[in-house]
Amino acid sequence: MVVTDQGIIEAGLLNPLEESMKSAGLDYCIYDGVVSNPTVKNVEEATGFCLENNCDVIIALGGGSSIDCAKGAAVVAKNGGAIYDYNNKDGKEFYKALPIIAVPTTCGTGSEVSYGTVITIEEEKHKFVVVSPLIYPVQAYLDSNMVEDLPSFLVSATGIDALTHAIESFISKGSNCLSESLALHSIRLIGKFLKPAYAGDKNARFPML
Repeated sequence: MVVTDQGIIEAGLLNPLEESMKSAGLDYCIYDGVVSNPTVKNVEEATGFCLENNCDVIIALGGGSSIDCAKGAAVVAKNGGAIYDYNNKDGKEFYKALPIIAVPTTCGTGSEVSYGTVITIEEEKHKFVVVSPLIYPVQAYLDSNMVEDLPSFLVSATGIDALTHAIESFISKGSNCLSESLALHSIRLIGKFLKPAYAGDKNARFPML
């Protein structure tokens, strides 16, 4: 199952993925209902679609929202119940999840290399987190073609998101020499490439990705 959103489809970014899957002879289905800040309803719909089509791998194509929704569906499809049952505060543990392949299309949410997902309870305007090494994507493909035509406002929004993560990591009380060096390097890369990437320099967009 491919998990994505309408914006990705309208931008034509799904086309090369579909061509690859067709040429490989793979059966697939597409859930394209993801919204910004994915909701419990998104996860429920994606999970139902996944089970209905007997899917064994989830490909997340999009920004952090699509990847987070895919992670939620990967958990519920294998463990049942509702995604909130597994929240990090007082939810129960789980020991299996469908494998996820992530193809990010924005410049820095980082969900393709994290083991957490953030889901919104829309009615309560409240978010919760599900955390487990089992929801690390098994593979992440960073393709410059996916961000070449990204609107500038999304380049800036996701780039500043990445910068915020790097600063938080550096000043965290739990930081160490390794994490600090990675955070500083991230800050340097963003300082160098964010402005030209925002201005449309395609050579600067891949380093931001």
